[in-house]
Amino acid sequence: MSSETMAPAHAAPVANAGWIFAERAVRIGFDLTLGIWVARHLGPHDYGVLAYALALVALFAPLASLGLEVVLLRELVNNPGERSSILGTAAALKFAGSCAAGIAAIIAVAIIDPADARVLPMVMLIASARIFLSADVIDADYQAQGRMRRPALARLACTILISVAKAVVLLASGNLLAFAWIAAGESVLLGLCLMTSRSTDITGGKVQFAWPWMRRLLRDSWPLALSAVMITLYMRIDQVMLEYWVNAREVGRYAVAVRLSEGLFVIPMTLSVVISPVVLATRTKQG
Repeated sequence: MSSETMAPAHAAPVANAGWIFAERAVRIGFDLTLGIWVARHLGPHDYGVLAYALALVALFAPLASLGLEVVLLRELVNNPGERSSILGTAAALKFAGSCAAGIAAIIAVAIIDPADARVLPMVMLIASARIFLSADVIDADYQAQGRMRRPALARLACTILISVAKAVVLLASGNLLAFAWIAAGESVLLGLCLMTSRSTDITGGKVQFAWPWMRRLLRDSWPLALSAVMITLYMRIDQVMLEYWVNAREVGRYAVAVRLSEGLFVIPMTLSVVISPVVLATRTKQG
């Protein structure tokens, strides 16, 4: 068994932070550079339509995650012997939540903006692809063990491949629908990369669904899910309101500014990912 496998949840936080910072710095660099290029290529109106579709899908993302992130991490740290049941149950819940979120997003489009025939197909495409993100329970498993190299490399590979795809479409003068396909493909590719990164030394290669864990996870996660709904509304409702009250052109301009400002989130997000398992492991030892 490798030294990485034996590493406890609190091991090498500096190394873990380095992997996460590197992956997110590369991702932000590509996102900013290509995002501005895409915005200039599509123009304010079409880029606004794409941003609007992405915002509508993001509004219902808490239904997909169900607030499980913190609870899942806690249970993986506190109950390592139950890892296969916890992971299998969490993945099933996230898959069901992703399906519900996609249906909700489609219904919202039909009610809010039935006039633009391009928005509904894009929302259906992007939302359906997000079911692959239920594989991010693998990321939580590695995070619980303080082993962030594999998921960081998986996310980095996804970022590079999607960035290459965007550049090819840009050079080929692709249209709005092509970039919607890329947005959907990013979710699919990330899920596949995370599944590929999963090492069988964690659970023997098997996961399973368990009803007791479903009840326990949902019981503890629903307040966090409600909080996530409020945060997502605060972060994304502005783009939906802009399109509804003004037009897609203004959404495009606003979305570029939002993309630039959100790059600053990398530092606190990285620290929270690295520090959370350490805090949970220490609290468990102290009883």
